[in-house]
Amino acid sequence: MNRTPTQNNNQHIPYFSLIPTYVLVRPGENGGYQVCGDGREDGASVGCYLSPLHALIEAEYNALTGRQYDVAHAGWIDPQVFRTADGKGLTADLRLGWPVRDGKILLRQDGGLASFARRMVHSTNTSTPPPYFEIDQEALDYIDSLHERAGLFAWREAYRNVTKWSSRRVTDVVTRAVASMKVTEGDISRCVEAALFDPEFEQWHIVPYAVLIG
Repeated sequence: MNRTPTQNNNQHIPYFSLIPTYVLVRPGENGGYQVCGDGREDGASVGCYLSPLHALIEAEYNALTGRQYDVAHAGWIDPQVFRTADGKGLTADLRLGWPVRDGKILLRQDGGLASFARRMVHSTNTSTPPPYFEIDQEALDYIDSLHERAGLFAWREAYRNVTKWSSRRVTDVVTRAVASMKVTEGDISRCVEAALFDPEFEQWHIVPYAVLIG
């Protein structure tokens, strides 16, 4: 598994350049790749993380269950991946945190980590992807509120700093983060707390989440 973001050679005007986000990818057919996403009744959507470290935590846990992923900057993958099923817009699921029940992170039915995510949709009537796709202000307000409850007021700077770390430090922090996780099964609709990981101090924070909904 790569511990640093991997780049696709097919460059385009990058999405998520104002607030960098990251995705999980794995080899696909004919030398291509598959991007990890979320399936819902209203269609599938790419799952995006606010830092490479959080994406790597997810990838590391997936590796424990036999699913191998690398991490890539969301702006480096094929923009068509973000197209909605009807082709009239762009969509992505922004992973805000891991749902918590009784102090433990919730698992999905397939054994992977569950997540609290906000679906973003950028509508367009063109036949080609629009030139930009960024986190909207309402989503940023959610993110700010969530991190402030964990005392992570400088989360943007902290997440940017992760990209400057050595591969060894990234690997060590990810390994310790996953080793310190406690997980459980349950109904995500009954979870009212979210887990955030502070990369600087290597601490898990559990904060109220229900106040950010509705």
